Amino acid sequence: MGKAKLSAEICTSRLSKSSYNMQNTIFSVGHSVRGFSEFLQKLTEYDVDVLVDVRTFPRSWHCPQYNRKRLADGLNKANITYLFKGRNLGGRGENTAYEETIDELVNLVRNGKRICLMCSEADYRKCHRHELLEPSFIKRGCKVEHIS
Repeated sequence: MGKAKLSAEICTSRLSKSSYNMQNTIFSVGHSVRGFSEFLQKLTEYDVDVLVDVRTFPRSWHCPQYNRKRLADGLNKANITYLFKGRNLGGRGENTAYEETIDELVNLVRNGKRICLMCSEADYRKCHRHELLEPSFIKRGCKVEHIS
């Protein structure tokens, strides 16, 4: 197969994937105990541009690859922007500027960014991403898709 034809197939495949009605979709993922390379692979499968860390405390004793600085550095190398919003959208304690932060993320999505919320809980049904954040995004016309 020639290079031009292969490039065209790759482009077509990527266009088909990204054209899948994702315009108002916000992704969600729990890092759990996955290795960083597996985690990064999941993000790239979904063409994530921005990872939004919604952990109140952005560190992990058991999985240090998800400590704030190390995570941000690893994502940066993969051309994924890291945003810490745990003070605004965290699952513990009082959140400041909650509604404004939700609106900020919705605007990113409406402007073409593919964002993914991240916490540590693997099962989204047991996490504040589902219980607290998802209803706020749905209210603003967004769909939340949980990545397993």
